[in-house]
Amino acid sequence: DIVRQRIKPPEVSIEGTFKIITYASDGVLLIRSTFEQVLKDTEAEVY
Repeated sequence: DIVRQRIKPPEVSIEGTFKIITYASDGVLLIRSTFEQVLKDTEAEVY
């Protein structure tokens, strides 16, 4: 049997303003979906 230990994940704090400039027509959607995917796998607070 494999005993799974509960390991506390590392905490990463990202503060500041994101300024993302994209020339792709669907760039904003791409960026939004990327952030949403990250937040789905993370316990995050979004302000």
